[in-house]
Amino acid sequence: VNKKIDNIRAVFRWGRENRLVPREVLTDIELVKNLRRGSCRSVDYRPIKSVPEASIEAGLPYLSPTLQAMVKLQRVTGWRPEEVRILRLADIDRSNIPWLYRPTSYKTERVKSELILCVGPTARQIITNYARLSQRDEFGGEEYLFRPEDSRRFYNRVRFHGDKTEAGAPYDYEDREYYSRHSYAHAIRYACLRAGVPTFTPYQLRHSKATEIERIEGLKGVQ
Repeated sequence: VNKKIDNIRAVFRWGRENRLVPREVLTDIELVKNLRRGSCRSVDYRPIKSVPEASIEAGLPYLSPTLQAMVKLQRVTGWRPEEVRILRLADIDRSNIPWLYRPTSYKTERVKSELILCVGPTARQIITNYARLSQRDEFGGEEYLFRPEDSRRFYNRVRFHGDKTEAGAPYDYEDREYYSRHSYAHAIRYACLRAGVPTFTPYQLRHSKATEIERIEGLKGVQ
C-alpha cells in the first residue's frame, strides 16, 4: 500500500513539474501519510530474519557446484542476489587489490550513476576456484560466471554420466545465460526441503551478513 501511495505522489510531482497539476493539489497529495505498523488492519510483511549457519551448511550439498558458489559468495559479501546472478569477469577490475566489481545493473541505478563493490580475499578465492571448476579452457570475460548450463552439466555428469536426460535422449533444452531470481530462489528452497531444514531466500543471506556486521561495527558499519 505504501509503495503505491509513493508512486501516486511521484506521478503528481511529475504533473506539477510539467505544469499539468495545480500547486494546491500536489500539496494535498503530499500531506497523505503512509500506513504505520500496528495502526491499521492491513497485514504487514514479516520482518526478514537471518539464516542460521547450520541451515546454510545443511543445504549446500543438495545444490550444484554453481549454486553452491553463488550462495557462498553472497554469504561472505552480503551482495544483493541480482549482483551475484549477473556477475561477469569483464565487470571486475582485477588490476589491483581489492578487486572492484561494477555490476551492469543494480537496484539504485536510477539515483546512482555507478555502483562499485569491493571483492575481498574470500570472495576472490570463491570466484577464482569456480572459474577453474567450470572446466572451460578459456573463460570468456563477457560470459556470466554462474550459468544454468554449468549446473546442468554438473548434474548430468554425476547422475547420468554424460550430457543426456534421464531417459537417455540428448539434452536439447536451451539454457538461460544466467539464473533468474525465481530459479535461484527455487533451487535454494528445494535444497533446504531435501536437507530437512527451514527454507530461506537469497535475500536473507544479505540480511545475515548485515546482522553480522552490525554486531561488530554498529549501524554505520552496515550502511
